[in-house]
Amino acid sequence: MVRPLASCFTWRLGWILVLVVGMARPSSAGFTIQDLGVLTPFGTSSGSAINALGQVAGSANNLSGNLVAVSTVQSGQVQAVGLPPDAIQSRGNAINLSGSVAGSYLDKFNAQHAFVSGPDGVSVVTPLAGGTYTVANGINGSGMVIGTGDVLDGTTRAFVMGIGGHPTAITPLGTGTFNVGNGINDSGSAVGTSQIAPGGLVHAFLAVPGLSTVDLLSRNAAGDFSYNTYGTAIANTGDVAGYGDVGRYEHAFFAPSGGGTLVDLGVLPGGSSSYGYGLNDLSQVVGSVNYGITQPGQPNSEAFIWDAVYGMFNLNTLISTTDQASWVLTQATGINDSAEITGTGLLNGVAHAFLLTPIPDEPLFSTPGQTVPEPPAVGLTLIGLLTVIIGANRLKPGRTEGQAIA
Repeated sequence: MVRPLASCFTWRLGWILVLVVGMARPSSAGFTIQDLGVLTPFGTSSGSAINALGQVAGSANNLSGNLVAVSTVQSGQVQAVGLPPDAIQSRGNAINLSGSVAGSYLDKFNAQHAFVSGPDGVSVVTPLAGGTYTVANGINGSGMVIGTGDVLDGTTRAFVMGIGGHPTAITPLGTGTFNVGNGINDSGSAVGTSQIAPGGLVHAFLAVPGLSTVDLLSRNAAGDFSYNTYGTAIANTGDVAGYGDVGRYEHAFFAPSGGGTLVDLGVLPGGSSSYGYGLNDLSQVVGSVNYGITQPGQPNSEAFIWDAVYGMFNLNTLISTTDQASWVLTQATGINDSAEITGTGLLNGVAHAFLLTPIPDEPLFSTPGQTVPEPPAVGLTLIGLLTVIIGANRLKPGRTEGQAIA
């Protein structure tokens, strides 16, 4: 069949516009990157969380080779936080505005203890009734802690704890043995994961002070997430981030506080799974995308940022080409309301904690997210994409543009 002249012209004009607009995409970076350092020569470090001041908590190897909790409160570079003398290994999982770090440590008897280390010293979280261990995963502005511990029957329970208090178990969603508390906001609302029945599904939970613990899927419709869901972070707005099963793979999600369906954040081109770890009050989620089978020299995962308007972006494309030559950002774990981001990347092949800072007066998102398929070496911008759809309707199936919240 002979294509009509007008159709041929429109189709070719569409791709010409794609090429022109794609090449005109701003080349400047949206973020500067800071290496947060290591404790020892040839050591490694990782970033876990960030507060409103851009201070980071995480972990790094010490001279003995053990992993220890660190923060950047004192110098802007990782330094070990104060812990009890019997702490052998430790990890910093969260940090609040006052610089208090929450995490866990192993003692010489291999017992695990949650801790809070701050300006006034370090406190150790006592176990739940009949339990033997605790882990702190989150801390809010007033010092409330959320975490996980075991109880007398050997099952695990999520818990919350106020300053100087004792941990209180969060009522689980069902009778399952696996319950984990992950995130807490400044109003004390908490999220985590709870097993519905022994050996059964796990669902993200939402625990609001004064109210019963509920399945997040009772507030937000499951949409594509009809199997397991995991709650990892909660903003002061009540928005929740996490991940769950979508078919054979896991995808990051965003759960708006006003209800509605869980938003599937999708994956970056070539990715198989995604995981949402950090969330701010501006509906921006950070995490990582896994690639499954990779080619030699290709990372197994890369860090992403997702925005409710613009969609998902590979953070490696938002730093300068000079920084891209030495860094591969593999995981983003925390973001504050200034869009400062922490996580872990490979600096010349070695794992280092990083801090990304937005460049003043430089837009972070000037094009749609990167879940749109792209022609080789040329990126599709919104204008080019619309031109192709109108002129040729030739887009490959199977990927969609980054979703937006209506």
